Amino acid sequence: MNRIAGNFMKAAVLYGLAGIILGIVMAGSHDFAMSSVHAHLSLLGWTSMAICGLYYQFVPQAAEMGVAKVHFWLANAGVVAGNVGVLGNAAASKNNTAVVTGVGSVWTNSGDLYIGRNGSSNSLTISDGGQVANGYGYV
Repeated sequence: MNRIAGNFMKAAVLYGLAGIILGIVMAGSHDFAMSSVHAHLSLLGWTSMAICGLYYQFVPQAAEMGVAKVHFWLANAGVVAGNVGVLGNAAASKNNTAVVTGVGSVWTNSGDLYIGRNGSSNSLTISDGGQVANGYGYV
């Protein structure tokens, strides 16, 4: 297996294990508040990374391109999960921007998302297939 394919497959296994462990913890506690995180770890982490790894293995000339490394790091950076997302919470927080762009880029919060709660001119831009998932959103 070539290096980039191997890196994607290792990441897939790590995300898959994290999803399984989170699923077991949720089932054991009967608390499913983190179900969106579980779904994103499983679908975007395990499934997407495995598909990319297989692609780079079966199309080795793509794995040799410099963009393959960029793809790996951006794809992994796109699997971001948190509890509560806050941008511009303090009154002095001004002109802050979060950008979620590109297929596979996901900002997941199992709780709430606050954009510009107390500050001014704060923004969230979602484009080109990016996704944001949260309990409640306050913009």
